[in-house]
Amino acid sequence: AWLAGDLIGLCFTVVLALIKLYEAAKNITSYEMVSKESCTYLMAPDGQFSNPFDKGIVRNLQEILSDPLHQVEVVCMDAPEMDARSVTRGTQNKAG
Repeated sequence: AWLAGDLIGLCFTVVLALIKLYEAAKNITSYEMVSKESCTYLMAPDGQFSNPFDKGIVRNLQEILSDPLHQVEVVCMDAPEMDARSVTRGTQNKAG
């Protein structure tokens, strides 16, 4: 019985790992995958889904796997009431 439980757990783990690998290859988060319609920065002017952060599968995976501690700049593009802000490792700076 414990072997069956372990196999089920392994299956769930493999499926989750594949989903995360797909998201990493597309350079998109789980939230963005689920909420594409509410993430206006993922919409092209014609209303179609368009990920401006996608650099291609190889470069996306290379960026993630080559240096996991590299600084990542996050720009808030979806909050019109706020100035565009740049966040690097938890420190907020005005985008210049």
